[in-house]
Amino acid sequence: MDSQAMPLPAIDAPVLDNFSTEADRILASIPRQKIPGLYWDSLSDGVMTRSKLTAEDAQKMSERFSTTEDSTVFITMDGEPVIYLLNDAFEVCFPPAITDSIHAQVTSSIDRLAKGYPPKMPKKDDKRNRGTERPSIKELRKMGQHVGDYHFARWYEKGHSNAPGASHRLSSDIVSSKPFQKKLIYDFFREQAPLSQGIGMWFEKIDPIRYEEYHKCYTDLANADELGPLRQSCQSAFTGMVLLLNINVDPHKDSGDVKDGWVATTLEGDWTGGHVVFPEFGIKINQKPGAVLFARAALLLHCVGRIESGDRYCMTHFTKADILKPPVQNKEDKAFQCPACPCGFSNASNLSRHLRDLENAILAKKKLPDKKHDFAELRKVLKW
Repeated sequence: MDSQAMPLPAIDAPVLDNFSTEADRILASIPRQKIPGLYWDSLSDGVMTRSKLTAEDAQKMSERFSTTEDSTVFITMDGEPVIYLLNDAFEVCFPPAITDSIHAQVTSSIDRLAKGYPPKMPKKDDKRNRGTERPSIKELRKMGQHVGDYHFARWYEKGHSNAPGASHRLSSDIVSSKPFQKKLIYDFFREQAPLSQGIGMWFEKIDPIRYEEYHKCYTDLANADELGPLRQSCQSAFTGMVLLLNINVDPHKDSGDVKDGWVATTLEGDWTGGHVVFPEFGIKINQKPGAVLFARAALLLHCVGRIESGDRYCMTHFTKADILKPPVQNKEDKAFQCPACPCGFSNASNLSRHLRDLENAILAKKKLPDKKHDFAELRKVLKW
């Protein structure tokens, strides 16, 4: 391996001492909006289907939706969070000296990356980008804009995760790059490291059980020197990132991601349009630089509307299910055990909801469902 491709050491920015307290206060105060007709069990146990909704149809539908701009948590009718929009998320994590400069640094590193290692246009058979116009490289250069995508990830090649002897690998956008292009990739990830760190900090707050699972996978790969430039902060959790430059995204679900897991998205640039839309539920989000959007992207149909003007750089962090290696489960399996009682659950989200119900019952001084709960263990799990 050449010197530019050596794994980075973990990069951790100094964190504000009151992050945990302030994050708890923010999460408690953010409005929670129920999604009519959506229930967690039917969503998480449903069959994954491919949408026939076109980009044009979604664009027309979204014009009738009201726009969400303020921090909001979208929840199912039975209270399970499925989307978090967290504005000014990094200002809560880091001192002003970092937050004041991070966005300019990341945008600059993306510009350098795109100039030295031009992004590929999405493949014509990529159903997520059927509506993306594909002008020639000459036309793009005349416009002075970067258009295309990069996939930086540790993953199995498509369709090979169950093959005998299959092993995961770094994506071709990393492996196939030339030495000077690898340096641009590593420089980008070094500049972007505080964002990855902040995403991990918020991830641990919104879903501590899933965060620990993702974080352990990330840490195991990092310790084995298998993450390349993806090795960033000790608090990072995701093993992949897709970087989309000025691309609208057709309606789709993130196939191959953890079904009841999360993706996290941050944006850089200055643009109009480009709303994040969940067309089945009438949700249209105007995400701004500095905000983090967490979503159950494998379960919720979503798209990015037409970018009217300017530059929109999108960084979506994910982990593939076959990398995370969750246990194979039937509905009857109880693979996720409550640490405070004998209750078992078939997925991590239902366990999270169970613990949240216990916490709410204690705070409301209500009786618990039974007498089997170990209060000492429960306090430890809830970090009281």
